[in-house]
Amino acid sequence: MRPPRTPTIGLTIIASLAALALIVRIPALGQSLWYDEIAAWRDYAAHGAPHALTTWHDPANHVLQTALSAWSVAALADVIGEPLALRLPSLIASLLLIPILVIPLRPIAPRVALLAGSAAALMPVLVLAGTEARGYPFMVLGATTSSLILARRLDAPDDIPGSRRSAGFRTALAYAGAITIGTWGHLCTALVALGHAVVVGVLALHARRATPVRRAALPFALGALGCALVLAPVIPGILRARAMLSSAPDAPGPSPFGEEGLAALLQVTGTTDPLAALFVLPLLVAGIVAVARQRPLRLPVMLLVTGALLAPPLLALSGSWMYARFLLFTAGATAIVLAAGTVACVARAARRTGQPSGAATTGPRTAARALSLALPLLTLIGWQMDLLRRPPRQPLREAAALARGHLEPGERVLVIDLHHRVLDPWLLGLDPVYSLRLGEDLERVLRDAPPELTTAIVLYPDLVPASRFDLLASHGFRRHARLPGWIDHGRGAVEVWRKHDRPH
Repeated sequence: MRPPRTPTIGLTIIASLAALALIVRIPALGQSLWYDEIAAWRDYAAHGAPHALTTWHDPANHVLQTALSAWSVAALADVIGEPLALRLPSLIASLLLIPILVIPLRPIAPRVALLAGSAAALMPVLVLAGTEARGYPFMVLGATTSSLILARRLDAPDDIPGSRRSAGFRTALAYAGAITIGTWGHLCTALVALGHAVVVGVLALHARRATPVRRAALPFALGALGCALVLAPVIPGILRARAMLSSAPDAPGPSPFGEEGLAALLQVTGTTDPLAALFVLPLLVAGIVAVARQRPLRLPVMLLVTGALLAPPLLALSGSWMYARFLLFTAGATAIVLAAGTVACVARAARRTGQPSGAATTGPRTAARALSLALPLLTLIGWQMDLLRRPPRQPLREAAALARGHLEPGERVLVIDLHHRVLDPWLLGLDPVYSLRLGEDLERVLRDAPPELTTAIVLYPDLVPASRFDLLASHGFRRHARLPGWIDHGRGAVEVWRKHDRPH
């Protein structure tokens, strides 16, 4: 049965949650742009939104986000600065998740709706994704919106009057728009749509009737059409890049059964910090139990997580690869589950308080009540601990500033980088010398280096072969500083090396 209509939650509450989310995100917004953000800007967004919408030659292009960032920089860079303008679309998408969770859930479970919005505001994986110029917030937004829309459509009464067919068509359009936005923002949102199809099929088999399939057919068809239309310009490039990546000597990339798979499991708690995840785990378990007992909440959660369950076998069969954040679309489910767990814990504590108790049982009941109330508090502590303990993503700006601070007039910088000249924004005017692919040609570069090359900046130093550090040392360079970075499991560190025998 469709839940009874209730008043939409006040805009004041949604605005307050959005303000809280913004406050939590401000520190990360001010951090240095990191490698992927700069690579996407240099190769795509800097050439304009049309170029971003129609060109794809590597995974740096999260098409919708890249195009929106290009427009944002063109319109606002002079007002708020280029880094913030670049990140603004992702920030807005991250904040929009709050009303997307609160408004549809309000008629079903008002307290869960409010707490789910609070979780979206504070969850570290969403805070961090919403403060970088990447497409993951669009993935989460599209996945969560489409799942809630489809859940409502599947739970509608059997006898939909003819006068409401137009409403059904509008619902189908809304689903198509949401899944298209998600997939346009990041291609792995297609896993969500695949998970939706599996859930619909299971529901149809369980009910022994075609009603779920019939209700999902139009949304699925319109969603497939929308995704095909927006991605058509970049599909040839995706196929070419896929073929090149598959034939590369170091392909495939990260495995879903390695450290990225572990990070994806931790991510279900809203954090990838193992210690912080332990703080969240008890409430997550309580939430899973609570959601399992409530079909109106159980169905959207199933629609959100099924795609993630399908991902490892699909990736293994296809020989492809993944990063944990490719499955970030489950964050909406995490918010709902933790909210339901919080409501259940508070209700359990209230029931225990209201029961008569004798002297012999007062202690255990008080302890059980305190434990129930402690679980949400532990989650908040774990999340805050994660955000406070993290170093910057990748301190490129700080490393460049440190290097510049020790340069004498006329001295130059060597940069050991991956595939893009990402330090150019901070080293322009110094004519930096690059050795790409983690120093593949470093021996030649050092052999031909002019004497004024006195400082080296090394990106991803944990991935650089030791023999290349030996080359640096043999030419008089010594490690001056190592700046930690949490991206890529701590491999986002940056090192600054200096020549001790540099001329003066």
